Amino acid sequence: MAATTQLTIPPTSLPVGTIGPLTTPTLPANVAAYQLTTVPVVWPASGDVLQLIVEESPDNGATWLFSASNSLSSVNGGMGTDKLGNPITADVWTFTPMFRGTTVKLRLTLRVLQACRISGSVVSL
Repeated sequence: MAATTQLTIPPTSLPVGTIGPLTTPTLPANVAAYQLTTVPVVWPASGDVLQLIVEESPDNGATWLFSASNSLSSVNGGMGTDKLGNPITADVWTFTPMFRGTTVKLRLTLRVLQACRISGSVVSL
């Protein structure tokens, strides 16, 4: 995916609660996908940790439609591992927008289900 726009979220501790909704500026008309890359540092031992809820507006925010939701969970007693047993150093969520054009916006809500710390995240469009 060739990113035309990136938003970087600095390292931070996330307490339980809800962040957002946050509304993006109008997306570039040629966006084929968007992705969120998260790098966990301090992670609970089990269960869902983060849930991202994405809504889309085809009309500059006049109306909003549910687009996608994804959860980042703890596996294998905390930090996840790949099939070779190596720690997973980043989690990437990729979504395809429902709409294209010059009036499309996203609204993102992050639910923090368990306190954690990330070394940062990057949202790419």
